[in-house]
Amino acid sequence: GMDEISGVLKRPKASFQICRFLNETVYPMRFRFAIVQQAIDIGVRSRDSRLMDGPAFHEAADIMENLKRKGMCFGFSLCPPYDKFCPFLTELANLYAILSGERSDQQNHIVRLYRELERQNDVARKLGISQQAVSESLRSAFWNDIKRTEDLIDGFLSRVDFDQ
Repeated sequence: GMDEISGVLKRPKASFQICRFLNETVYPMRFRFAIVQQAIDIGVRSRDSRLMDGPAFHEAADIMENLKRKGMCFGFSLCPPYDKFCPFLTELANLYAILSGERSDQQNHIVRLYRELERQNDVARKLGISQQAVSESLRSAFWNDIKRTEDLIDGFLSRVDFDQ
């Protein structure tokens, strides 16, 4: 199997953005992600996730096992009052993963460039193709649907207060 990586963030705002970046970078392979709000009681001062432990890591390990069994990519476990949204976030993020996992290498490349350059004309110029070809590639890669889903998840996570 694939090696595992772990990270600890003070705020969840960027967590889904990091997940997207990693999966777009290793495409067509994919990482699985457990985004957990829970205590870390060992090794916090080290600022090295390899030395940390606590309920957060145990919850993440349980979620990862469940994701592997179900063939899913994302699992969320947040504390109250956000816990009631976890099933919705999990399903939405996994639908996102299904849609984004269906794109071709070329579509993935165009999506990554479009994220960076933000203009179809600029992507077309860089790739030496027409703006219409970029537009068609983004459309067939479900870019608008994917972007809307990303914005919903990012917007929700930006409101989560992990210090509760």
